[in-house]
Amino acid sequence: MCIDEQEARYAVRDRYSDIKEIILKLVNEHDYKKIIITRGSRGSIAYSKEEGFQEIPVLSDNKVVDAIGAGDAYFSITSSYISKGHSIESTGFIGNAAGALAVNF
Repeated sequence: MCIDEQEARYAVRDRYSDIKEIILKLVNEHDYKKIIITRGSRGSIAYSKEEGFQEIPVLSDNKVVDAIGAGDAYFSITSSYISKGHSIESTGFIGNAAGALAVNF
């Protein structure tokens, strides 16, 4: 599962809880094995039952040219990467790199 923080909060109807609590609610309600929540300028946070929580920093500076398409870039690279069995942490890192490239062009 890969969505942004706002969508995750909508899904569990919770605006204020810590993002880790939101992730655990989603995991428990839907039995997701791996989940990544993108957080814009705050990077992303990933969770898997095997690896636990992994916080991945943002890889771009504050000079965002166009944020449209960053989520698409993130998802397109991470979906194929995770399907090959890579760790949730390295998958999040690769996704953040793709998102950084997308917002700076």
